[in-house]
Amino acid sequence: MLILNGYEALSTKFWVEIYDDIEIKVEAIALALINIIENFEKKYSRFDPESLINILTLEEMRIHTELSDILKKSERFHTETNGVFDIFIKDKLEEKGYGHTLSKNNIDLGGIGKGYLIDKIAKMLKEDFGIKYMLVNGGGDMYMTSDREKPIEIYMQHPIYGDEYIHKIILKNKGFAASSSFKRMWISKSKKVNHFINKGDVEVWAASYVIAPDAVTADVYATVLCMDDRIEKYKKINSIEYFIIKDDKILKSENFPTLL
Repeated sequence: MLILNGYEALSTKFWVEIYDDIEIKVEAIALALINIIENFEKKYSRFDPESLINILTLEEMRIHTELSDILKKSERFHTETNGVFDIFIKDKLEEKGYGHTLSKNNIDLGGIGKGYLIDKIAKMLKEDFGIKYMLVNGGGDMYMTSDREKPIEIYMQHPIYGDEYIHKIILKNKGFAASSSFKRMWISKSKKVNHFINKGDVEVWAASYVIAPDAVTADVYATVLCMDDRIEKYKKINSIEYFIIKDDKILKSENFPTLL
């Protein structure tokens, strides 16, 4: 049963489908989903001047329970990727013309926030409502268990043409994320730019599809693998599988699910 159908938040849309028998819980689950999504957006959106990441200093964030957890995960990913993953990029994004908000710090959670929220939603559904079978989809970043033990079909959207799909895969008890610099680009100073920030400050045009044990890991590495070629190192650390389109080439991990 589709509980959320394109609910708009965090500059994307959310769909939540549950395969358990939940007729008597539908309204309560829908309200809980909307509440958790809206609260997350109010707390962590860089574009809301009243959000926690804009009004708190870094020191204050570290004593806030959930923000502290997000920061710890971000620091771990930063270390694992030798600095490729970095949440302290707000100023650089603004220099490229990607929004502007007065803040006490230069933190942007765009590379980790959505995946973190998706895992949080899945945890809430399991613990608060006893849901076993689900698909949580936030703008293409997902976590799914199964459709009553059957794997769930996922369509890999074309990195440029949003109404086309390049492949179909089936997943069970996995996180999945896709990232494309072609999807989020704009013109700044007469130059075509995107939201990727790499160490050389060079525009990277690529797309990636990542399967991981959870949504937050998939979300982070979908961006990282577009910018960095040290794929096997990351794969070993995080048990990820990948499909990358970059420089007119396709890179695919050996165990990426069979393309149908």
